[in-house]
Amino acid sequence: MDLNLNCRLICASQASYAIGWDQITGAAVPENISDINFRQQYEALEVQGSPYIVVADKKNAALVVRTPHEIILAYRGTVFDSVTDWINNILVKQETNDDLTGKVHDGFLKAMLELAPGVNTALMALTAEAPDVKIYITGHSKGGGIAPIAAMYLTPAYKFTVENVVTFAGPSPGDGDFANAFNAQFPNAESYQNSLDIVPLLPPGRLEAGEIAFISDFPKPLRAAIAGVALLFDYQGVGTVKCIDLDGNVVTNPADIPGLFDRLSAIATSLKVSYKEVLAAHTAGCGFRYMHAVCEGTVCIINPADELQ
Repeated sequence: MDLNLNCRLICASQASYAIGWDQITGAAVPENISDINFRQQYEALEVQGSPYIVVADKKNAALVVRTPHEIILAYRGTVFDSVTDWINNILVKQETNDDLTGKVHDGFLKAMLELAPGVNTALMALTAEAPDVKIYITGHSKGGGIAPIAAMYLTPAYKFTVENVVTFAGPSPGDGDFANAFNAQFPNAESYQNSLDIVPLLPPGRLEAGEIAFISDFPKPLRAAIAGVALLFDYQGVGTVKCIDLDGNVVTNPADIPGLFDRLSAIATSLKVSYKEVLAAHTAGCGFRYMHAVCEGTVCIINPADELQ
């Protein structure tokens, strides 16, 4: 199957969720890969040789594979099924690291550092087999927050050269200093964001907090939490935004991308109706907008009558 690069990257991101709770770091196939929610994406990767899984504390995980085209390091996202849990998970402080510029999200940094030795082992093995193959880093959800931090860390720490970073539903990884350094090193990085997905707009920068303050449909506790964090930490997104509209199409022209207030208002309306709709907007599996938009219907076998979510 001849897929475009970003389709392979989102497939790897989704396949990383198949890593089992009881698996250990090493050369192995993700335990739950036979599940229909992951199998189609994993098979589309046409993995060469043995994949590697990296696990830390049964919470954080990464999948490292070699396809016929590249080596992909995909950080697994949050396995929580609650929007409230997700918000609580990302509204935390920033920290520094000697190998990074600026400050980054404390939770994402800790996850990346816990996984780093296993990632190093996996990349050493795969680059030894294919020394000229380029390395791409990706991730969905929390994995999309970890990926930019890992890309900036792996070169000084382990001497790996990363070709590019593409994330899906990724939250902001750090402050303005980190964002500027990242964007300078990876000018072609991309951030895919479903227009109804709140996660890419979190943790908040001061602009987002100001916008949210005027949207009455947001629950008051959420507005208060976001405003409080924004006063302490000014988070910034990284990469070029690729917005996915309600029809599942990728909007690349900045002039055509909905403004922040419009996106937040639409999300607030969805939150008021049902948290399930917001969860659906964040999902990267078959039948959902992220997968449909990036892979253009080439991977998933679903009922054509199914409505994109």
